[in-house]
Amino acid sequence: PGIVHLLRRGLKFIFFGLVGILLVTLRYIVKTPQPLKSFLPGNDHIYKWTHGHIFYKVLGQADAPPLLLLHAPGIGASAYEMCPLMERLAQHYRVYAPDLLGFGLSDHPGMVYTADTYVKLGRDFLVEVIGQPATLLASGLSCNYSITIALDAPDLCKRVVLLSPTLLFAHSQQRLWLARMAKDPLVALVLYSIVTTPFVLRWIVARERAVGYQALSQAKLEYIAAAAHQLGGQHAALAYLAGTLDLDVTNQLERLTQPGLIVWGANVLYQTRAIASRCAIAPLKEATPIQDAGVHVQEECPDEVVASILAWSVEGEHEKASSSPAVQVQEPVVLLEEGVQQEQEVEKTVAVSAQSATQVEAYCVKCRQKRLMQNAARVVTKNGRAAMEGQCPVCGTKLFRFIAG
Repeated sequence: PGIVHLLRRGLKFIFFGLVGILLVTLRYIVKTPQPLKSFLPGNDHIYKWTHGHIFYKVLGQADAPPLLLLHAPGIGASAYEMCPLMERLAQHYRVYAPDLLGFGLSDHPGMVYTADTYVKLGRDFLVEVIGQPATLLASGLSCNYSITIALDAPDLCKRVVLLSPTLLFAHSQQRLWLARMAKDPLVALVLYSIVTTPFVLRWIVARERAVGYQALSQAKLEYIAAAAHQLGGQHAALAYLAGTLDLDVTNQLERLTQPGLIVWGANVLYQTRAIASRCAIAPLKEATPIQDAGVHVQEECPDEVVASILAWSVEGEHEKASSSPAVQVQEPVVLLEEGVQQEQEVEKTVAVSAQSATQVEAYCVKCRQKRLMQNAARVVTKNGRAAMEGQCPVCGTKLFRFIAG
């Protein structure tokens, strides 16, 4: 009787488990697809790539230096994570923000997704859409892809910026059992239905971002859920969970010739000693860790991230200028006309210009707030853009800001 009782309980457990899985799968089917639109500023564009249509946004002056944003792959991932940086960077760059294949508003074809898929996408996007050397700014696994892209196409990549690249130094751990299960369409659908339930999805996203379960805002979670509930969304997402999108670039870092910058969230850097001991691999330069920030430093402290990038870029421009006359400082020239009255008018104009120059504000990376420039001077960068350059009156750090004209 005891064995029969256990057998009945086991059968009941299996039966209710199957019913639960069926209900979860039906719930996913009913709720898919969900309405989804991009909240990123800029103009909508479609890039007709080999494996599908790639949705991307563009913002910034046409003659500004190009900057390509590559978001991290993940459940419900999209360029939405770069939204806090878009307008700030567009004041200085021509910013391109695509949704990777299989994510966001881009196509979700049923194909085999690997790391090479996104390396090729980034390289082709640089060639066919941007068409000139650009700076790559990436997060998550896209940091690894950016390193490979920079090595494969050095003529298309000027600089590399990596946001808290914790996966850059992690060893790939592929889950082959999950990859094999995901090959069956029905099994993949069932697995993805479970993964995208509100409870599980919140847990996965919180774990990836290294934050508390309740730390995610409801609005952000709703957008991630909508992005996850797109037709075909399971293909790339399950490949990510299975580890088939991982890319080990440890041996490639030392061969990188382009200037590189790592912007760390201090909470992540200090908690991982293995990362802290390896993040200064040449030629990458570690930026000052941004306090009170974690993995998604671009969402938590966008002003500090942009300030770090701009300060680093200006430093690079000056390093080039030291070996070639790339930066021209425009000295004020006063042409004295005949007559005392005209001389007085000229002197008045010069005084007003000098006064306005000292009132220019710029973000200080060390003070972490805007400061009035000290000893401000007008300069012209290598690409012909006007800017003001000076010093922080508090800590003496070099300040820089682009201006009109």
